[in-house]
Amino acid sequence: MAVKTLYSRPPCPECGQDESKALRTFYTFSGKIVRYRKCDLCGKRFYSLQALEEVIDPAEHKVVLGNWRTNARQVTIVKAGTNQPVDL
Repeated sequence: MAVKTLYSRPPCPECGQDESKALRTFYTFSGKIVRYRKCDLCGKRFYSLQALEEVIDPAEHKVVLGNWRTNARQVTIVKAGTNQPVDL
């Protein structure tokens, strides 16, 4: 069994609180892990990358979830305003 790693949590983009819960976990085609989080203080929901656990800026990037029937946990990150995938 793999050893569980505790990563630092990113601060909430709304209030700056660093306590949040990961509600869902998704995987990009390149193998990176994206988490959908909810702030414990203000309730803001946001996406983060596990490797650095930084907030994905919705003005720059959009998270596209996979088809729930085939690959619901697969996610693609695209440049905002386009459908061009990016590798963060």
